[in-house]
Amino acid sequence: MHDYKVPSGLFLNFVADEWNGTWGDGARDFTGDFYVEMAKDLERAKFDYVLI
Repeated sequence: MHDYKVPSGLFLNFVADEWNGTWGDGARDFTGDFYVEMAKDLERAKFDYVLI
């Protein structure tokens, strides 16, 4: 029996918000907090990698 570990990962993407549309939020600065929190949560869940 082999001790083979299946790697676990998550694929994320970054999309710029609409600047002047109905649902636009271009005036707010992008801080990246979502991605930092997501990385912390995935590390706690023992994920091997995150691709952005």
